[in-house]
Amino acid sequence: MDTSALVTNQPGYGNHVAERTLAAAGKVHLAQVPRGIKIWVVTDGVDEAKELLADPRLSKSSPLLQSVIREQLAETGQEADEVQLSGMFGPSMMYSDGEDHARLRRLVSKSFTPKQVDRLQPLVDRLTGELLAGLPTGVPLDLVSEFTYKLPITVICEVLGLPVEDREQVHGWTSALVLDDPERTMPASRAMEAYLGRQIARVRHTPDDGLICSLVHASVDGDMLTADELMAQLFLLVVGGHETTSGLIANTMYALLVQPDRWRRLVEDPALARAAVDETLRFDAPTRNTTHRVTVEPMRIGDTVVPKNAIVMVSLSAAGRDPGSTADRPDEFDLHRADRRHLAFGYGPHNCLGRNLALLQAVAAVTEMAARFPNARLLDTSPPRMEASIVGGIAKLQVLLQ
Repeated sequence: MDTSALVTNQPGYGNHVAERTLAAAGKVHLAQVPRGIKIWVVTDGVDEAKELLADPRLSKSSPLLQSVIREQLAETGQEADEVQLSGMFGPSMMYSDGEDHARLRRLVSKSFTPKQVDRLQPLVDRLTGELLAGLPTGVPLDLVSEFTYKLPITVICEVLGLPVEDREQVHGWTSALVLDDPERTMPASRAMEAYLGRQIARVRHTPDDGLICSLVHASVDGDMLTADELMAQLFLLVVGGHETTSGLIANTMYALLVQPDRWRRLVEDPALARAAVDETLRFDAPTRNTTHRVTVEPMRIGDTVVPKNAIVMVSLSAAGRDPGSTADRPDEFDLHRADRRHLAFGYGPHNCLGRNLALLQAVAAVTEMAARFPNARLLDTSPPRMEASIVGGIAKLQVLLQ
């Protein structure tokens, strides 16, 4: 059976038909991404997925993951790109376990508390209004390139203390880094590392109020971040800080506009914006699969024994549309659904630290879109999606604003 739907985004509405078909055939599927890296993808229910995401036998250790990647590449006569590994797969809070993870997360978490995120509401509202005010009406436009990525990249630049004039360049690198295309990810990784190195040097010389400066000078009981930890942490914050939020906004807008009656209901009742975002997180999450985990021992998952040192991803899309995750009709988008359990922000120790900021931006974007463009129309009912194993955002969304 073809497993490509599990690790690449083909055009279509969340690819849920392919994922449901695969899930019916079994809970675990061996797939392959470019360069021959083998991934075991789990398509199970929401409760089973939660158990896996909290299972210590699935390690998030950066050294272990890098070792497994190197071994798999060596088997096919390839070498690992050290810059790529040190950036995307370096020792950030995403790729660490236990006390290392807790230590790294503590250094960042104070910037994403509900109180800190609430302070960003005026900034988000202002940027949303400014960006939407600049959009033309009555002519076709791509909402992704003109709006859905610009809002979160501008916000994360503000949080980190990156010059806002660099946002286009930074977005170009991050959009390449999330793709399964080594010819694009490798140069982007090198460029991003060089850029972040310059930003680190800048704030060492001239401190500011940004999160990069805070991390450069942060310490826990006198223990400061190593150079590798700092770089990996910044890669995670820059990439994760806007790519998935952009996808969430775009996917929500598509879900609303693809059926005009949904859009009309939102226009008439703006309070439905949060419901629309939550239902998108369940039905068409911008993160299709979890990031990489590695088995520290053989594991039985369903009827399959996954070997030691195997890379595992859990399908968050399959969990969100599991019949056990909702009362009924899991494959339907319902603005008035009572039960919207999902794992779009992960679960367990590695749950998404930026969830509150992502929700703030998505709800603001959808609410303001409805207020400004009550007669907006979707021009392409089958928009292309990002060809990536983890993120699941729409790549282009052709609309007519009016």
